[in-house]
Amino acid sequence: MKIDSFVKVTLVLIVVFLGIIALKPILQPEGVIAASGGKFDYIQNWSGLKDILIFDSRTGDLWGYSGKALIGKEAPYYVGRLTELGKPFAKPK
Repeated sequence: MKIDSFVKVTLVLIVVFLGIIALKPILQPEGVIAASGGKFDYIQNWSGLKDILIFDSRTGDLWGYSGKALIGKEAPYYVGRLTELGKPFAKPK
């Protein structure tokens, strides 16, 4: 008789644990990360007290926005293109 009740308890525990494993994805779904990039994923910015610098990592271009440019009183200015690390920005011709 003891073996019979032991087998029943063991089978019940197996069913319970399998049920927990089966229900876990439903009760706690994993987060999803979008595979496609955003519109400005290639843009990096650095903010100072007066200016904001915007770096385009696709082309290597560096643009600056002064405080007045941010409110529409001045145009943004082009700093140059990063062609090689450790060298100055290449100015447009």
